[in-house]
Amino acid sequence: MTKRAIIGIALITVAVGIACRISSVRDLTGGTTSTAEWRSESPFRLAPNRLTLPMGAVARFDVLRTETLLNASFEWSIEGLPSGASAEFSTGIGYPVDGVLLIRTSGTSPPGIYPLGVTLSSDEHTWSEEITLELTPCQEMVQTGTFVTQTGVAQLAGGPSTLVYGNGSYVMVFCASTTARRLTVRVQSATNQQGEPWTGTDAALTLFRLLDWPPPDAITEIVTENRDDRNVESVATGDDGILSWDITPGVFFIYFPQHQFRETPSEIARFSPAISVTYHIDVESTP
Repeated sequence: MTKRAIIGIALITVAVGIACRISSVRDLTGGTTSTAEWRSESPFRLAPNRLTLPMGAVARFDVLRTETLLNASFEWSIEGLPSGASAEFSTGIGYPVDGVLLIRTSGTSPPGIYPLGVTLSSDEHTWSEEITLELTPCQEMVQTGTFVTQTGVAQLAGGPSTLVYGNGSYVMVFCASTTARRLTVRVQSATNQQGEPWTGTDAALTLFRLLDWPPPDAITEIVTENRDDRNVESVATGDDGILSWDITPGVFFIYFPQHQFRETPSEIARFSPAISVTYHIDVESTP
């Protein structure tokens, strides 16, 4: 009887023009692997097959299995990346998305249309899929001033048992700049579910980078970096209601966890925040 194996979770970083290797295969039966068995058609596809995004943003392609990969070591590789870009493969996540390909562009990656060849290969077989990445000139989208947020955000950090609710800011797009700049966020006031004022003690807030494009109109759910199917990564945190960060190109938003701004824990609806946060954003040049 043929023993089945699934792709083990592997996260690797790919330098431009260098093939990445993933060779972790786990036998579910606990025994040794036998001779690889393959089907002639490609065992994977990528979705979507084309993405358009500004310089500095992150492109996310889902890796979908079309056939089971049995008892085999294999390699992922990618060709055609723009300069300043890198790729990461994370596979073995599970149905319906078996993996994720993240392409991180930089603020200096040249605009243009890039056909990318993604290859899965073993010692005996090779399959390829083509996707297209179009980079457009970056248009910065950042507003400074004072804002009030009541956008409900569910944070998934390992499963329902660690579900945390909070509020999110609008989405910010930063482009490359010839001068160094700093983002400063200050919470001015907040009220909890009972309408009581926030005391300003030990409140933390987080700046997240979005690992997907285009960004949603409103952030309602985030999956943090300790999960393999994450859609954000933390780049900066602040204490006592203040966050300061040296700006780099990309797409970001600010997350205000509710438990930091409420005096008494209580049950709340999934997308009905129990707090209202007033915050101020500054973008300043730095020496």
